[in-house]
Amino acid sequence: PGQGLLPAWRKRCSRRNRQPGTVASFSATDLETLSVRSQEHLQTRAAVPYRDPPLSEPAPVILHRRRLEQAASSLEPTSHWKKRWLNK
Repeated sequence: PGQGLLPAWRKRCSRRNRQPGTVASFSATDLETLSVRSQEHLQTRAAVPYRDPPLSEPAPVILHRRRLEQAASSLEPTSHWKKRWLNK
């Protein structure tokens, strides 16, 4: 039933020039190398994961926890990264 969503999801990702957020593979040779842009993005506060330790928390709790972690993070603000890449 959910497989019909995959082609539409891929179309949305390519349209926005995005890469999938989750990668599952038995072999690292199956993975594409990340672009410099993506590698730099992983060094920003956008890289702070959405955590749900009990795997049952409501979305507002997960989002609040992530915002707190981002605020306490020493990583570069994502807005700085965006400005840098918009000017390239």
